[in-house]
Amino acid sequence: MKEEKLFTEIGTSIMGTEVSQLFGKPALKLKGKAVACFFENEMAFKISGDEHAHAISLSDAKLFDPSGKGRAMKE
Repeated sequence: MKEEKLFTEIGTSIMGTEVSQLFGKPALKLKGKAVACFFENEMAFKISGDEHAHAISLSDAKLFDPSGKGRAMKE
């Protein structure tokens, strides 16, 4: 899928990140911790605090729920 390839290409250009997998999908890690992933043709980012509040207030933003069972991640 070309979107996954683009995600990986951009990710490798960010200093300090490594490409990995999360839930079997492409992910970016920084210092060994997942910070972003590409899941079901959408990008998910791990953010917190004021940045999280702002991001979730944007139209079409939603919490990341990889199980699809209403158990979204908090960050």
